[in-house]
Amino acid sequence: MKGHLNSGEIYSLKNIFINDTNGKVVIPDLQRDYCWGGKGTLVTDFVNNIKNRFEDSPKNSGEWKGECLACTNTGCRTKATYSLMMGLLYGYYEENRPNLQLCDGQQRLTTLYLLIGLINRMCGDNSFRRFLISDYELEEDDKEPNLLYDIRDSSLYFLSDLVCCCFIQEGGESIDGELSDYIRKQEWWFMAYETDPTIRSMLAAMDEMQKQLQGMDKSRLKDFGQYVCNMLQFVYFDMGDRNNGEKTFVIINTTGEPLTATENLKPLVVTQGNESEWEENSRKWEEMDHWFWRHRDKSQEDTSDAGMKEFLRWVVALYPGKNVKKEAYYQWFTTKDYVFPYQAIRIQEIKKVFDTLRKLNDDDGFIHDCGLLAAPKGKMYDLKEYFVLLPTLKYAMKFWDKETAIVDRESIWRIYRFFRNLSRYTEISTENNNVLLALKTIDCMKNKDVCCLLDPEVQVSTTYILTEEEKTRLTIISKKKTDKTWRKEVENAFEEISQHPVLSGRISCLIDDIDYFDFKEFEANVKRFESLFQKQHENVADDKTVLAFAAFCHEQGSNAYPMENGNYRDFGYYASEWNRFIYGDKNHEKHIKLFGNFLHRIDELDAEASKNNIISRLSTDHLMYHLITKNRPCALKNGEWRKRLSIHPTSGLIRLFQNTSYRSDKDIYLLGQEILPCRSQSGKWNGWNFYEAGEEYCLYTDHKEYDVAMDLLFEKVSDNQYRLRIFKRNNTSKADLNGLESQLAGFSPQSGDGRMVSKPKTAEEIICLIDEMEKKIEKKIENHDD
Repeated sequence: MKGHLNSGEIYSLKNIFINDTNGKVVIPDLQRDYCWGGKGTLVTDFVNNIKNRFEDSPKNSGEWKGECLACTNTGCRTKATYSLMMGLLYGYYEENRPNLQLCDGQQRLTTLYLLIGLINRMCGDNSFRRFLISDYELEEDDKEPNLLYDIRDSSLYFLSDLVCCCFIQEGGESIDGELSDYIRKQEWWFMAYETDPTIRSMLAAMDEMQKQLQGMDKSRLKDFGQYVCNMLQFVYFDMGDRNNGEKTFVIINTTGEPLTATENLKPLVVTQGNESEWEENSRKWEEMDHWFWRHRDKSQEDTSDAGMKEFLRWVVALYPGKNVKKEAYYQWFTTKDYVFPYQAIRIQEIKKVFDTLRKLNDDDGFIHDCGLLAAPKGKMYDLKEYFVLLPTLKYAMKFWDKETAIVDRESIWRIYRFFRNLSRYTEISTENNNVLLALKTIDCMKNKDVCCLLDPEVQVSTTYILTEEEKTRLTIISKKKTDKTWRKEVENAFEEISQHPVLSGRISCLIDDIDYFDFKEFEANVKRFESLFQKQHENVADDKTVLAFAAFCHEQGSNAYPMENGNYRDFGYYASEWNRFIYGDKNHEKHIKLFGNFLHRIDELDAEASKNNIISRLSTDHLMYHLITKNRPCALKNGEWRKRLSIHPTSGLIRLFQNTSYRSDKDIYLLGQEILPCRSQSGKWNGWNFYEAGEEYCLYTDHKEYDVAMDLLFEKVSDNQYRLRIFKRNNTSKADLNGLESQLAGFSPQSGDGRMVSKPKTAEEIICLIDEMEKKIEKKIENHDD
């Protein structure tokens, strides 16, 4: 080829490196080091991509040898089918000199240059020698190769030594081990080369390429070399001079590496369409590239690559194409190193998404509070985040005021909140197809007001999009949506309480009447709710709250509480348990109503008094009343322990665990379906402990001084009936109590083991019997002492 490369034209590697003017490709001093060899599988994937296209080419290499790329026949099968576009090259020529100063394309061209050198060495006949160094340089001048690294003298000299002493040694010895080891043993190797980062990266890259080429016979290897030289396409853009080249370098090289391991994405995208658009497309790409560089994570990234790559994932998700299958669509959210479909998505579509994102980021008032829509930092989001992010972006793109270029931030904020709240309580999964359903919903919207989602034609899914919860909210808002002050106040109140971990997005239990919504009453319900459940603590409900709710449920004749938890019933101290009880149970509609009625029994200004009042309303002959009023266990007020109530399904025994592991000396036990603590009245008995053996469940206690014990038995005698068993343990460390049997009128012997058991009694009767026996035994002890 003669003269300089012409801006905007397509060239092969052969066109670039072989010319009649002895011109060379120069990596100028403004460039960085070659780095692909130290970037994981980057070189491997890059070469594999070229090899795969080569393997798909005709086995008869004569079809694509030579200057096919220069052919003017636009219907050329070889040119259209088997060539591979490698992207844009930016550069300039210094005045009156033939050398091309490269501004963009350094990593790709260097890798391909090394690949051709390695192929030439392995073929052994210098088929590609002129590609590496000109006849003039080799035979008459100072042996400068066709690629010059002006960034450092050691890099420059190494390439000359590599080409002349390794790559073009015709019939050179075979290399059994890694090429890098071989090179380091040669007499032309200098220790200064070892500290040069470009040289180290080149050696690593050649080792990887050596592995890729092993197994190819010389004939096929030579065909592959011809393919690389002739069928890889580049588009050249001339920057005019060094000044423009340096400015372009600053913009272009913020991208760093290509966005995928196999392609430089930028040129593949900008060269789609008519050649007359390429320069403008390139300008658009650089604008986006530079923006992501400015918004990168400066503590972790030196390039815009990570953010741009994640952003392009959003673009693909927003332009999935027609009739896309669900399985294929969701691969974009699970594949970290995806391949961008540059042939299907034009840069105009990418720019539209970018302009929307930038507008939302640059305008104060929306993005400031919305972390999801901030410039991506290279991390993949989870599907729940994409479910919020993508429809919000699509909505902004759809309803952007093109005439005034104004984004209605308030409307966008509403659609964002809508999907964010859905994500709090809806299972977002590929099986449920939430993301595509969300985007389809945006497509169906006729106007920008979120309330239009109530229109039947917009209701894409009532299971995963317009749920009953969201329908309730929108119905309330739609009735007074023209009152902007009222609407904003109500929406903010809905959003704030929706974040409570007990509710997790669903607030219908706080709404008394959808048709006659009273905002003041809703606010009162919110205050009542917040007085019952702490927001910032793991244990959201305190003991008085669960006892009051249990008493309320008993009063209402409901057996819904304690809540079912597998084979046990649980009183619930954690947010997830209460959320499941109110909204997740199969009877959740009844539970919502029950809980709503409970709220109305709570004074938002004095919740403690309300809870005490609910408990005390029980009749005085009821077990709950007796045990709460007479035996207020201090442990229920002890905030140092993690407390948890559970109920045994067979015995009706309720236990209060005060820490995470079982420790009998720290447990308090509660009796009967009415949840009440069983404690000694006199204080001369040990606290009640729990015992379980086979079908026998009991609470037991021992006198602190005398050898006498009581068991409170939970037997399958009849509903709500129990037995009291009194006996001696023959504990020699305690004083013996003679004549105990005389106190046990109405008790029967139990199978000859000295234990006496009462007749079956109700819960109320058994408590009275316990009190009676304590008094009798204490009186016997007093007489015994006399």
